[in-house]
Amino acid sequence: MISPLNPRFRPSRSIPKSTDAHLVYPSVEYDFVPNVLHATEGDYIHVQWTGSDANSNGNAGEGRRMTDRSNFVEVKGINQNIPKPLEDHTLLVDDKGEPDLEVIERFSYLGQSQSQGGECDLDTNDQNSIDNCKVLNLAPAYYDGGLVKLQKAGTHHYMSTRNNNFSNRSQKGTLIISKRTKDVLTTVAIALGSIAGVLAVTGAGYYAYKSGAAARLAQRGGLRGQPPAEAAEPTLLEEGAATELQSGAAEVTKDQQVQRWQRHAAQVAERWGEVGNTKRCLLTFGVVNLALFLEGYALHAEDDMYPYFALAKAGGYMMDVNFTLILFPVMRNLMSFLRLTPLAEIIPLDDHITFHKLVAMFGAAAALLHVAMHYKVMMLKADDGDGTVAEHAFGTLPGLTGHLILLMMLIMFVTAWEPVRRGTLKIGRLVVGGYNTFFKAHHLYIPCYVLLWIHSQAFHKWCFWPMMMFLVDKSIGHLRAGRKVTLVSAKPEAADVLRVEMDIKRFSYRPGQYLYLNCPQIAKHEWHPFTITSAPEENSVTVHIRTRGDWTGSLRKNLLNIHSKKHDEFVSIEAAPPPGANGGNPGTLCHMDKQLRVDGPYGSGSEHVFDYETAMLVGAGIGVTPFASIIKSIRLRSGHSSLRPNSPGGLPALSGPKHIYLYWVCRDNQEFKWFSPLLTEAQAVGSRGKGESGGPVFEINTYMTGELSLDAFAQDAELPGAGGQKWPGKKWAGRPNWRRIFKEMSEKHANKTIGVFLCGPGAKELGQQCKANSKGGVTFDFHKENF
Repeated sequence: MISPLNPRFRPSRSIPKSTDAHLVYPSVEYDFVPNVLHATEGDYIHVQWTGSDANSNGNAGEGRRMTDRSNFVEVKGINQNIPKPLEDHTLLVDDKGEPDLEVIERFSYLGQSQSQGGECDLDTNDQNSIDNCKVLNLAPAYYDGGLVKLQKAGTHHYMSTRNNNFSNRSQKGTLIISKRTKDVLTTVAIALGSIAGVLAVTGAGYYAYKSGAAARLAQRGGLRGQPPAEAAEPTLLEEGAATELQSGAAEVTKDQQVQRWQRHAAQVAERWGEVGNTKRCLLTFGVVNLALFLEGYALHAEDDMYPYFALAKAGGYMMDVNFTLILFPVMRNLMSFLRLTPLAEIIPLDDHITFHKLVAMFGAAAALLHVAMHYKVMMLKADDGDGTVAEHAFGTLPGLTGHLILLMMLIMFVTAWEPVRRGTLKIGRLVVGGYNTFFKAHHLYIPCYVLLWIHSQAFHKWCFWPMMMFLVDKSIGHLRAGRKVTLVSAKPEAADVLRVEMDIKRFSYRPGQYLYLNCPQIAKHEWHPFTITSAPEENSVTVHIRTRGDWTGSLRKNLLNIHSKKHDEFVSIEAAPPPGANGGNPGTLCHMDKQLRVDGPYGSGSEHVFDYETAMLVGAGIGVTPFASIIKSIRLRSGHSSLRPNSPGGLPALSGPKHIYLYWVCRDNQEFKWFSPLLTEAQAVGSRGKGESGGPVFEINTYMTGELSLDAFAQDAELPGAGGQKWPGKKWAGRPNWRRIFKEMSEKHANKTIGVFLCGPGAKELGQQCKANSKGGVTFDFHKENF
């Protein structure tokens, strides 16, 4: 009978080969199939073999002519030819781990008895005597050893004593028994699942607590558990009245316990909420991956005779889910939509690209585990004589598709690596690296996903609906890219900053959002994200582009018609903006045959500025661009400008923060040039805001980290090339002292929630300061741009 706790059994059999095998050495006459068997403690093996009584007379083997027999005897090593002493047996043992004498004798002598027509003679050496039990002459041709339970882990070797008399007649085998780990892993999986469930429940509890539901629940609990009134003088009660009083006291005690548990739950939920959205999501993501690994292993631990197969499937489970999750962060329209929902308070949407990279790393680790364990299984199969490693790796559909997937993933990973993506290497005329290489290589995801659907039997179950969502998201982007875009102007505003102004039909956006720009004359399928620097209240859409990369440098040359290094040869045409466009300084126009395509707009963390009464805007270099749109919009609203439907639904004229603190870090004063007019206007609006107009209060702080001229750094110095404009706000040398700044903000805006918005480096330091200073009634909410 097979135990229901260990339902697996493995057949082992002996197969005789050609009796003339010694003539075609190195083939063998007899062998155990398989000759290397992998099993687990508690498994059963079924041992049986079939001999023959009709071999040719030329058989030179042991035992009676024309017959072959096999037995099963444990030896110390695969190269040993002497059976183990009885007391040293470790394979055929009982439940206590002691040698099972009955089973050992049964497999060694095969039940040779009088039933075969003879009687064992242990002294005879006659090979053809039917009574010679030493060479198994009295054993039947077919023998069924039945089921044997494997009790002891380890590597065990065995042989047939009859078929072991020359080089190609050495019938031996190995049985490798592993410790059973499924029960332990199942327990761990249940524990982790319970932890994940508790985290989910406490997270929901924290959300309810923050929204006021916990307070209402506690209030209802208090009404149920009112303490009893002061006891009067003891009086003699009837038996029934005493019973009712005891019952009421028990009910009060129970309600008090409920209240105590409610307080504990609220404390746990509050601490869980203090962890932070990012860490909560990372913890949940890690627990999910660990649970997937354990589930994949536990479900397949008994599906194959090779223990590494379950590890390969565990990696496959992780791959299926991670390569599904990796699609969500790059669904731009979905990310923009989620920013308008309550989920934006739970999911760190500002880190969507970071999460995309994290999921990719987990998927890569799972893929390496999956491939390595499958190769281990292939090698074990090859050792057992079941084909070659190359046949299993490249001669099957899963093997071939798996290697192609691995190759494409490797290319995408290498080209997405930061040094490769941001740098280039020239080998002759060939340019390797850069964003263009990264962009093109990343489109290998298309054939990669096709092969994943073919390779995996379960991938479609996870990926079907997310893939449909991804395709819809991409389709929306392509439809948007078909809108008519008219180039109004292209004008250099600093040494490496290009201002591009466009008129886009049916383009509604909010301050702080970004768009994707494409120039088919440079690269037909290459799109780059840029923050919108114009305000929705304006009649045109503007972006400021730092032209340091390969694509942006080509765009600058293309739009400005730069074909020579000599400035005199540039074609410069000044023209008035098209009808309906806002007035302003005429720019350097490119030829009107230049074609641009726009996809967007898409949401970003900066658009949440209008959710706060107090906002801190932190930009580094060109990273100040998201705040240009915000400041322009606030300036226009505070001036009661007429609204244009670039803003979806129209925005209230005076909506937005009441206090705005801008911190801009640059290397030198040249980088302030293009943004300085807007800063001056914003400061003027801020000054009016302190009076009757009710506009916001601006405080502008500029930090220069490079070499400074004392004349340029004077408080009332004019901005270089700014037409006599004074430097707006306060000027500082060096980097901001965030510890001092956050302390001042905490004191200045006590019991307030302050939004902190960053575009540029330094996210770790600012995030730490926000967390460290969120105390005493002040909360700093951190948002950062991440394209």
